[in-house]
Amino acid sequence: MPRTADPLPAGASMGARTGGYLVDMVIFAAIAMIVIVFAGFLLLATTDWAKKDPSDPQFYTFLAIIGMGTPLIWSALNLLLLATRGQTGGQYVAALKLTREDGAALTARDGAAWWFCFNPLLFSWPMAGVAGLPLAAASAADLVTRTGFGVLAVCRLATTLLAFRSIRRRDIPAPQRWSCALTLAAVTLRIHMPVSQVMGIQFEDAYRVVAWICWVTNLVIVESWFVPRGWPSDGCCVRKLMRRLSMLGLSVNRQLNLFRRRMNSS
Repeated sequence: MPRTADPLPAGASMGARTGGYLVDMVIFAAIAMIVIVFAGFLLLATTDWAKKDPSDPQFYTFLAIIGMGTPLIWSALNLLLLATRGQTGGQYVAALKLTREDGAALTARDGAAWWFCFNPLLFSWPMAGVAGLPLAAASAADLVTRTGFGVLAVCRLATTLLAFRSIRRRDIPAPQRWSCALTLAAVTLRIHMPVSQVMGIQFEDAYRVVAWICWVTNLVIVESWFVPRGWPSDGCCVRKLMRRLSMLGLSVNRQLNLFRRRMNSS
């Protein structure tokens, strides 16, 4: 699939790009503050204004509103701006605008493709630093689990910095595949956990192990499987890896459905 939208105009300076990304992060932080206030208000209203202790469903609803509402609202706002103006809020402030390679006007589909596939802020080092490390430190899980997710967040920061240095030297493949593998830990975690529950492993025991193997196995697969077969350096590696992992996820899902049918029939 040819790339339809440049990540940024070719003539944009690094300072302008960085400024645009910083403004986008400020917008993200502002939206997060608003969502936290809204979720806190709902939690107070459902607990008789803090006269009662919140139940588990109420507390998990509070966390879900923050964890899902913030990125959804942020993405929806920027997708709307990309569809109408061809730029995010930060790019508007920095006087940057996305362009197609063929010079045609940016469509809503092009903007969505850039936002979810080429945007350096989405699932990248700001998210790892702002969300990953604090969540790992404040997690209610044990030390092994917290350490696993904390090391993952640190590795995401390190690989992104290495990728930045490599891109400046026009040597992209290694940090690109590492960063991609670590980012997809969120996908492999959601494959490992259902499988472990079907196998009858206790949640706490499985979570302790999955906190590590969800990203370590990705790195092993990338270095042992993709590299010997020629990791491409033109940007399509991300799509190929996501396609293969999606096929793996569908296969696992089919096997789980077959297992459930056999259990129900027996």
